[in-house]
Amino acid sequence: MSQPLLPWRQARALARLAYEFKGSQAWGPQGNHGLGWSLVDAAETPLAVIRESALVHNSARMREYCDSAGFLLAPHAKTTMSPELMEYQTQSGAWAFAVATAYQARRAITFGASRIMLAAELIDHDALVDLMRRHHAGQCDDLMFFVDSNESLDAIAAASAVIGGDYRAHVLIELGHLGGRTGVRGVDAALELARAAYEQPLVHLRGIAGYEGTVPGIRTDEGLLRVDGFLDELRDAALASMELLGDDGFVTVGGSMYLDRVRERLADVPGQGLPVAVRSGCYLTHDHGLYETASHTTPMPSWSPGIEVWARVISHNEPTLAIANAGRRDLSYDQGLPVAVKRITDAKAHDVTGVEVFALSDQHTWLRLDDGCELSVGDLIGLGISHPCTTFDSWQVLAVVDDNDVVVGVCSTYF
Repeated sequence: MSQPLLPWRQARALARLAYEFKGSQAWGPQGNHGLGWSLVDAAETPLAVIRESALVHNSARMREYCDSAGFLLAPHAKTTMSPELMEYQTQSGAWAFAVATAYQARRAITFGASRIMLAAELIDHDALVDLMRRHHAGQCDDLMFFVDSNESLDAIAAASAVIGGDYRAHVLIELGHLGGRTGVRGVDAALELARAAYEQPLVHLRGIAGYEGTVPGIRTDEGLLRVDGFLDELRDAALASMELLGDDGFVTVGGSMYLDRVRERLADVPGQGLPVAVRSGCYLTHDHGLYETASHTTPMPSWSPGIEVWARVISHNEPTLAIANAGRRDLSYDQGLPVAVKRITDAKAHDVTGVEVFALSDQHTWLRLDDGCELSVGDLIGLGISHPCTTFDSWQVLAVVDDNDVVVGVCSTYF
């Protein structure tokens, strides 16, 4: 049986290039909106690209991880907000998609997501009613909301009442940690709220949720002890709430940083009749910074960095300083500066050595060069980024390239 055409290679993926989004005029000589051209022929810079081989590799790695652990995959769609990448994740076995806002949930529905988890508390009454109406009308098969207080539970119940009939909104009790973001503090508080949800006739309790990515101390010994402690609390809360859950109950945990700890601490939960759904968002493209650094200290096999922003060197008037034409409006800088990973000069690709990104302006990258470093005005330089979320939301279209830097497809985003 032939494999389905990768979503970013389908003709409809090129449709957004008919509009003048940032980067769309870069496509090939004189902005030819087709495929099969090399980055060396880019008509305009900067240009964001994704490596197809990394998408395929990382998707397979996550599938292997989930299968080996007996986990479900519920990618956090807010990372990419890309219909092509969400379709690929569905093809690769995604069970659900997590989002953070009502807007993202509506977009996910239009992208074809059948099961949606709103993995952040939503209090806005009209937005809740709108999403529930869409669910009730069959636009998606399953819709779930995180709650972490009686107030958020009451808001869900009030919106559910507007739908009427036998409609019951589905909720997950979110467990948090001290100094963290959202989520009730402690197992007892989680169970108390779970009991309240169970007794609320306008809602249906689906399970327990948590997010370990905000536990401080990225992969230090002390940090890992804190992560393990939080995951143990999540496990305890989930198992203690099983008597309140129906056959559709589950526990969900998020993040891409601590997947090895998640597997270790929650390994026995599926065997006790409670599925575990992992809400990783950044695994698909990985990065050259935050997650790449963390992956060197985990026993899991490494992911492949797969997202870059290509810029052109536009100024080189000091021996150890060059300026390229991409900046804070084009690439991530919230979790570390980008790194130079490749350059193209004289129509040939080369590895980069002796080049350090040390500062960003709105539209410029500041490059510090070692003595003797060969970098010239007009060269293309590929910048690997840290934390892919805040690069995706800078681009409406991203080129998908093969390992020869030839464009084979396009991903669109809707932020």
